[in-house]
Amino acid sequence: MTEMDLQNEQQEAAALDEYVSVLENLNAGNLNRLNAVCSQDIRFSDPFNDVVGIERFHSIMAEMFERLSGVRFDVDHAQRVADSAYLHWTFSASSKATGAFSFTGVSRLQFDARGLVCLHEDYWDSAEVLSRLPILGVVLRKIKARCA
Repeated sequence: MTEMDLQNEQQEAAALDEYVSVLENLNAGNLNRLNAVCSQDIRFSDPFNDVVGIERFHSIMAEMFERLSGVRFDVDHAQRVADSAYLHWTFSASSKATGAFSFTGVSRLQFDARGLVCLHEDYWDSAEVLSRLPILGVVLRKIKARCA
């Protein structure tokens, strides 16, 4: 491995570490920290959203912090492979409607040539959240019980 390869690998690892740090320390008052680690045209998707642009990503995060309290992302594992990375994480929060809850998921990230995240795709079971809603939750739990 050449010295340049080693430097590139260190820069890539640092970019991933910085993104993880931003996610784990994100709150309603510091959403602008995303600007330092994300490209302006980032694409963010999860089971409920698919948006392009840092402003729209901010909006989704801001809405999450408005609706939920005690929001926390804990990254259990992060692995970089070429221009992509994969995160295994636990999300926890609480709301008046559901009380405290948590679930695990995986994110696929892609980095641009500058080392900024240009794609963040979240994969998690949305039934974990939906089943906690007062009316829909009852229906989903009955369906799940019948299928078991």
